[in-house]
Amino acid sequence: MNILIKNVSVLSSALDSTIIENTSILVKNGIISKISPDNIAEEGVPVFDGGGNLLIPGMVNSHTHASMSLFRGLGEGRRDRLTKFFFPLEKKHVSQELVFLAALQGLQEMLVHGVTAFCDMYYFEDEVGKAAEALGMRGVLGQTIINFPAPDAPKIYGGLDLAHCSAERWKDHDLLKFAYAPHATYTVEPHILKEINIHADKTNSLVTMHVAEFEDEWERISAISDIKQNETVIAYLERHEVIRDYSIYAHNIFVTKEDIDLLKKHHIHVAHCPIANAKGGKGIAPVYDMYQAGLTIGLATDGPLSGNRLSLRDVVSYSYVLAKLRGLDPTHLLPAEILHFATKGGYDLLSIEKGGEIKEGYKADFSLIDINDVGMTPNYAPVSNIVLSMSDRAYLATWVNGVKVAENGVPVNCDWALYQKEIQKMITDLSKVIHEL
Repeated sequence: MNILIKNVSVLSSALDSTIIENTSILVKNGIISKISPDNIAEEGVPVFDGGGNLLIPGMVNSHTHASMSLFRGLGEGRRDRLTKFFFPLEKKHVSQELVFLAALQGLQEMLVHGVTAFCDMYYFEDEVGKAAEALGMRGVLGQTIINFPAPDAPKIYGGLDLAHCSAERWKDHDLLKFAYAPHATYTVEPHILKEINIHADKTNSLVTMHVAEFEDEWERISAISDIKQNETVIAYLERHEVIRDYSIYAHNIFVTKEDIDLLKKHHIHVAHCPIANAKGGKGIAPVYDMYQAGLTIGLATDGPLSGNRLSLRDVVSYSYVLAKLRGLDPTHLLPAEILHFATKGGYDLLSIEKGGEIKEGYKADFSLIDINDVGMTPNYAPVSNIVLSMSDRAYLATWVNGVKVAENGVPVNCDWALYQKEIQKMITDLSKVIHEL
């Protein structure tokens, strides 16, 4: 948690975009204590030579299902991919062991690509927490609550009881927070959403949910609740008084100006999933309009079935391009604003104070970028390069809470080789089942 990083350039803030050259950073107890171009001497503190490369704030994957990583790639291009592959596999084979190993696989993919924090939603979410602990990663653990039997809860809405236990378990953790995760507007009824909000308030937990993701979401809600004719999803939630302030809503594709005003009223944090939305043929969320309205925006991959990759490398560039396509305007969102969503915006979305920027007094979560990477050359506009052209190979090392957690594409504070063997055995066992589907 204490380290002196020398010989680096520093991008302290995405929005500011100023690069501080030839700098040293002193970290004490996981917090950036001093940033100075002068020689910093601190007895007994280990030193890391950055080789003149660029230190940037850690990124946040604001909405994902990391433990779906072992199902990645199945049934691509098929309309029945969920019913043919995923649902049968999930029903029979999702266990505590699978969730732990699959989370390790998914989280390490984020970590080695500069993602220092995440917001997850899945089953057996305590196992995701264990995986995050093993890797030394910061994050939010969202226990799924849904209106049908789930792998970790045989009764309807059984995830609520699990959530109560998990909220207690993770309440004082240094790096991990807990979230109640009602699955979606169309799978959780209003009276359950009210109960969730009450418990979230009592336990000081977050709430995250899929919202306004589908064009036919009105029809889906009407199957379980009393949504009115021509009522939007957000208006429906507002009428039932179930929008909890500072909740994390994922997707938000089908929202009107009036909906955005309601989201702003409740300080909703938006997890923008551009690749998953586009790949699913769902649409392009009005992220520019939401940002202009003052909403907190974070960027997200969604799960490995929806977005495939769990790093934000492609997400940042898609966010930049699709915002312009949605508005038919090349000025909609600047590279600095997109990188802000991925860094400071993500930390704000997770309600983590003093994160996502490299400043004195802030959390020491950052990654080192190779300035000689092919996508960073020439380096006239480094922020634009990070958003649009930098390669995956550019990430040299990642720190969370002042601890180096990844270097040269490998997690470094756990026995990753041993975990890889266990993960590969799980994949081998699953492949036998998959071939029978």
